[in-house]
Amino acid sequence: MRGSSDIPGGVDIEYALLPVGDYLVFKSVKTRTQPLQPIKLKMEVNNESISLTYQGDEYGEEAEILEEVINILEEHEEEGVEKIFKSLKERGLKVGINRLREILKKASGKELLEERGPKGKRLYRLNPAS
Repeated sequence: MRGSSDIPGGVDIEYALLPVGDYLVFKSVKTRTQPLQPIKLKMEVNNESISLTYQGDEYGEEAEILEEVINILEEHEEEGVEKIFKSLKERGLKVGINRLREILKKASGKELLEERGPKGKRLYRLNPAS
């Protein structure tokens, strides 16, 4: 590598403060060590000051999304990722489809069961054992 692309390549740890909805999320973007658990911050700005307030970790948001996914599956028994994504959006929860896939994957075998439907499509339903 040469030039400006060489600079990010040499970094051992990179953090970012990213806007996500009404919050800022502070997280590890690149790390060669254990990544930092992402945290949510709320920024308030007025004429005299700027303040950041801790709003919990990003996994609190994950739990909220998973809880709503469970509610959706209680109503519909079995759904694919796209329909779950659309239902969450209709209920006012903002989550990217790739992030939703991560949450569903983590919950598979625990709160949810993942099965393959027609054409290999992933379908999710509640795990009766949870």
